[in-house]
Amino acid sequence: MRKLWQRVEAVLRRAAPNLRAALPRGTSPTELANAEKQLGLTLPDDIRASYAIHDGTGGADVLPQSAYGGVIGVAQLSLNEVIRDWQMWLDSYERGFDDSRARPKGPIKAKWWNPRWVPVTWDGGGDHLCLDLDPDVGGTVGQVICFSHEIGPVDVVAESWQVFLERYAADLEANRLRFNTDGELIAAS
Repeated sequence: MRKLWQRVEAVLRRAAPNLRAALPRGTSPTELANAEKQLGLTLPDDIRASYAIHDGTGGADVLPQSAYGGVIGVAQLSLNEVIRDWQMWLDSYERGFDDSRARPKGPIKAKWWNPRWVPVTWDGGGDHLCLDLDPDVGGTVGQVICFSHEIGPVDVVAESWQVFLERYAADLEANRLRFNTDGELIAAS
């Protein structure tokens, strides 16, 4: 995981140094254990390793998320923000959701929300990339899914957090994704 983050950071250093500077230090094993206790879930090893390097992105919109027919940059949540957002969705879940609206593509359970989905990014408008710790048949525990606050789960983005970061690093290095002069993540035209 460290090598993946080093690849991402190398691009940030060149193309968006202010975003690189925003990346916070990693979490301690104790902080990770406390977060898992609050969630009542065990996080996959790859996301644990990622959080040990950076506790989110410090609000910097450096990670990619498909949205509105393109790609936008989103922030990775800190562990405290993960717990906050997960609890918000859990509270809504406990009040009841209309699962009939959920029409995910791929091996995601057709529910509007699942307490075993862990939000790890936020787009500023209520949508997340989540770790799916309760996939449908054919899915992988820890797969990264896109969640829309309007329609529920959308699709599987990657088989794991590690695969997500590997693809992202490769896209940055190949200039398929880049940062414009304003520091916004965009798809190369």
